Amino acid sequence: MELLEIHDQIRSLRSKGEYGEAFLKIIDYEKSGGALSAYLLIMKGDLIQLTDDLDFTLQDAVRCYMSAVELEPKNIEAHEELGWLYFNVLGEPESAKNWFERALVLAKERVSKIEEGLTRCEEQSTPNHD
Repeated sequence: MELLEIHDQIRSLRSKGEYGEAFLKIIDYEKSGGALSAYLLIMKGDLIQLTDDLDFTLQDAVRCYMSAVELEPKNIEAHEELGWLYFNVLGEPESAKNWFERALVLAKERVSKIEEGLTRCEEQSTPNHD
């Protein structure tokens, strides 16, 4: 099964509240030799937190998010999810603050690139009256 198909299936199962099924789909994909994308690692971390009947700990969720950051260092969502996990679940506001700050820096970089693109579009679409 292709990675995009797995992403779609996980997204669909999660939206229906079928967290255990979504988690098992990730595990099956992983066991079949599929490499986990940052997206799947983030979903796995989320699902560990949302599903009570799994033999995983919150530290496993941390490892999933950290692996996503290692795989895609500029992934805003992975940094943000670590912030929320440390703040809401682990009760470590200082660690959470560090992850939120990193996510904010990445988000600002992304917004700057988007603004640059808009500026270039406006420059090209504005008639030149010289």
